[in-house]
Order: sequence, then structure tokens, then C-alpha cells
Amino acid sequence: MRRVLLLTALLTGVTGAAWPQQRVSPPVLAVRSDLVTLTVSVSDTHGRIVSRLTREDFVVTDMGTPVPLQFFSAEDEPASIGFVLDSSGSMRELQPQIRAALGGAETGGRHGDEFFAIHFNEYVWPGLPADRPFTDDPAELQTVLRASPAQGLTALYDATAWAFAQLERARHGRQALIVVSDGGDNASAGSLAALVEHARRGAASLYAVALIDPDNRDAPPE
Repeated sequence: MRRVLLLTALLTGVTGAAWPQQRVSPPVLAVRSDLVTLTVSVSDTHGRIVSRLTREDFVVTDMGTPVPLQFFSAEDEPASIGFVLDSSGSMRELQPQIRAALGGAETGGRHGDEFFAIHFNEYVWPGLPADRPFTDDPAELQTVLRASPAQGLTALYDATAWAFAQLERARHGRQALIVVSDGGDNASAGSLAALVEHARRGAASLYAVALIDPDNRDAPPE
């Protein structure tokens, strides 16, 4: 009887090795979303912000065809905001005015906003340490915004592309870039066309502050 039991056990082991159980793959759920987020602000003819707007006050069209609004929110949500500052030689005489204007950033933010700064001439460098790319400290932001020389060439496109990449690490979905320059790029490796395409794919609102000298032929305001 012992030999029969042993033989049966061996046959069971061989059978198990020759006919392994098939693994059942878990179901895969694939979802396609066509939801597009639009962040807007509305101002009157005097530049004052218009508040208390409702869903009925907005119409969105796609190639002329009205598109229904799936969600609507009028909350003043926190934002991730980047400053892209031209530190090239052509900006030297404008540095005092720029720093005075940027002083408003210390009081213009909302609770929960986060900020960063990108400086550039022919090189591009972050204002904050690499391991801490954003700050919510107004005093630190002011120190970062003021710590820039005014020398060298202008890599405007490369610096703005760097800032878009920085926003990919942001905490908030509401995002904006404020680019301050005299507009004359003469040192970027990337092209304007590539930058525009990048901007169109991104979620950030882009605000360009163009300080144009009418006698500077290298500065295209557009």
C-alpha cells in the first residue's frame, strides 16, 4: 500500500508540472477623456476684474460650434506662478523699474499660492535651489526676484520653455507664467515655433510683459 501511495503522489506531481493552471488576467478598464479645463478672468473696459459671474454668463465654442460646459467653478483657487526674468545686458537700465514693479508680487498673491523664478541671459538658471523649486514665502520670493545681474545675450525662448517644464512639478492646476523681457532673443537653442506649440499644449496662462525700445531693431514686440 505504501508503494501505491508513493506512485500516486509521483504521478500527481508529474501531472501538475505538465499541465500548469492558466493565469487569469485581471480586467483592464480604459477610459478616454475629452474634458478640457479653461481658466479665465474677466475684466471691464477699465481693466477692473468682474466677479460674481455664473455658468450662464459664458459661452464656449469649438470651431464656431457651441460646446456645453460640464463643470463650472467661480472659486478663487490657489495658483502656481512662475516669473521668467530677462537678465541680459539690454535690460540693465530697466532693472530699477522692473524690481519696483515686481515688488507687488509680495502682496498680490493669495493664501496657498506657490511661486518660482527663472532668470536668463544667454544662460538659464533657477532662482530657487534645485531641491526646492517653489516657495510660498513672499520675503524669499522678493529676494529671488531681485537677485539677477544684467549682462550677456538673450535666450528668451529657452528660458520660457524651462519655465513650462518647471510647472509640470507644480502642486496646483491653476498656473501662470509672467515673462518680462525686451523681446530680442539672440541666444536660444529652441525656436519660437516650438515654444508656441509647447504653450498651446500646456495648462498655464502666459502673460508677456514686453519692455520695447522703439530704436531696438532686434526686439520684435509680437
